[in-house]
Formats: sequence, structure tokens, C-alpha cells
Amino acid sequence: MKTFLPLRVLTVSFAAIFLALSAAHADDAPYQATGIRIGEVKSDSAIIWLRLTANAERVGEEGGMPEVLYLDPDTGIYSSKSGRPDAAPKVTFPEGRSIDAIEGAVPGVSGKVRLHYRTTEENEWRTTDWQDVDPERDFTKQIRLDGLQSNTTYQLRAETESGNVIEGRFQTAPRADQEQRVLFTVSTGQAYGDQDSPDGFSIYPSMLALDPQFFVHTGDILYYDRLAKTLPLARWHWQRMYSLPTYVDADATFRGYAALYVRTPIKCGVGIKIVDFHRQVASYFIKDDHDTWMNDCWPTRDTQFMGEFTFDEGKDLFLEQVPMGDSTYRTVRWGKDIQVGSSRAATSDRPTPCLTGLIKRFGCNRHSASYCVDEEVWLTCFVWV
Repeated sequence: MKTFLPLRVLTVSFAAIFLALSAAHADDAPYQATGIRIGEVKSDSAIIWLRLTANAERVGEEGGMPEVLYLDPDTGIYSSKSGRPDAAPKVTFPEGRSIDAIEGAVPGVSGKVRLHYRTTEENEWRTTDWQDVDPERDFTKQIRLDGLQSNTTYQLRAETESGNVIEGRFQTAPRADQEQRVLFTVSTGQAYGDQDSPDGFSIYPSMLALDPQFFVHTGDILYYDRLAKTLPLARWHWQRMYSLPTYVDADATFRGYAALYVRTPIKCGVGIKIVDFHRQVASYFIKDDHDTWMNDCWPTRDTQFMGEFTFDEGKDLFLEQVPMGDSTYRTVRWGKDIQVGSSRAATSDRPTPCLTGLIKRFGCNRHSASYCVDEEVWLTCFVWV
């Protein structure tokens, strides 16, 4: 007597076999434990951020956390202080630990990366050349993809020389003259200590369940103030944030690894990470004060509070850690009705744009609205009637 399994069971089993086979080719370093980030997606281009890591996973809680003490100039004694004292800091690590072995650490490693990409309608992959990550920029590499089709979903594979692969996808923007329904998500203020689940931030699987076309992080992606007293410690903040695991809420569904191939929603109880969100959703990252240097900072602020870590290092570090090219000041059209822009004037020599003039520039004089998402981030919606 023959036994037939339901198609749904066979489909999910196939996906599981695929994942197992993929894992079999991912046994050797370098790894990609901090994932990929897809950014600055336009109608014909995108920038993919990659980083090579020495280990497959982050250091767990057993690594402990660094401690920061501040010098009292009158007594010459270091002690803990509240607030943001204008005093020289001293950082100590847990006994027997270095910066590469504390909680959340994901040290980088040299090597080469390349990308494979294609539309969902294509059978053949387009492949970039092998490129070296930059040890001077935290072992990262940003690869720009040009000549893309507008309003199109692309599949993506980020590959290391050892065969480790991260699968991803993203959608390009519609043309500026194209009417298109757009679904996107926005978040801000992401402090490491404010995690609302045992494994990170519940908002990521919740946003992924919506299947957004893009995501805007409006700044304070992380908070340097308390612990980032050196450039290596500032980079550690990015490592620990973007290696966090986050689990799906009981009622949520999301498109995970298997869904990339079988398009089947995976039910609750399956773990995903922030890195899994960013490999599937294009993002626009906006910097604010805490992810540049410290609270209410500016280029000429004079304080000992941040130790060896400088404002200029923080400004450059943001461009190192997110996919955005050379400037944080930019604007992107998403079809006829949506424009996303950042006028990050606080750390730029360029002026904040006049939104009224911007609306006139695009010939919209009726039913226009500019919605302030953040003090220096705006979304302009145009509605023609």
C-alpha cells in the first residue's frame, strides 16, 4: 500500500533539506555572523553591506560586560558616576577577557566576499567579482549594484570564499512617474538595554510579518554614551546589536529562509535574528546624536566624557557600519507619491532643505503633506487628483 504525504509537509521538508545542505557548506571561517544590510535602494541601484567574522556566533552572556569608572580630579580616584560627567574615563574588562571575548563580541577577520543576484523571474545569477573586506573598516565591504530593474524583487546571495552564504531579497523602488502602493516601517531609539524579549527586539519579527518594501531607522540606532570610550568599543556596539537573536510572537508569521523558496509562511516558535530582518528588507539608516558620539553632541563640543573616542571617529564610523555611500544627506523617490529624505544637518556642512520648495520642485501644489518622522527626517507624500 502506498502512502502519500500532504504537499505542505513535502514542501516544508524540502526547505529543511535545503537548509541542511546549505549548512553543510558553512563549516569553515570566515563567517557572516553580523549578517548583511541592504541599503540606499533606488529604482535602479542598491548598496549591500557585508562583514566577515572569525566566529559563527556572538559571544554569550558568559563574556560579561566592561565597566567604566571616571576620574575625580580632586582625589585622583576612579569611581562610577551617574549622568555624563566631564571626567576622564577608565574601562576595565572582566577578568581574563578582552574586547573580542565580552558579551556580544563578534570579531572580524580578513577575506573575500562576492554577491550573486537575480530577479525572481530570472534563472541565471549575475555575480560580482571577489572583493576584499577592509581590515581598517572593521572587516566590512559595501558593494553597489547598478543597472537594476525598477519596482522589482531581487534575490541575493552573499558568499564567502569558504562557502558560507547568506540568502536575501529586496525590492527596488518604482520609477518617479509610477503610481504604486507602498508599505514601509519606521523605528527609532534602539538602546541595547531596552530589549523587550529574551533574545532582542520583538518589533523585528512583527515588522517582517508585514512584508514591507523598505524600512527607515530614524536614528539612535545604538547608544555610545555609556560604554564606547574607544573606537574598538564603539565598533563592538554595532557587533552586539546586529548579532542579537529575536523570536517571533505567538500570533505572528513571517517569511523566513524556507519561504524564500517555497513562499510558505512559517508559524510561531521559529527563531529569527535582526540580521534576518535586514537580509530581507531594504533599509535607510539615519544617524542622530547617540549613534554619532553622545547625547546632544556637535563637532566642537569639548568634553572628556567619551575618552579616546572622538566625534570625527563617530561620524566616519556610521558610514562604515551602514550601507549608504558617502553622504548621510540624501533623498530617494519611491514612485509618484512617496519621497524619503534625510536632512541630517547637525553633522553636515550642507543646509536643511526647504520642504515647501521641495514640493514645488516636483510640481505638486495641491493635497501635499510633509510628515515629520524625526527632527531631521522627513517623508513627503504627493497626491495628484
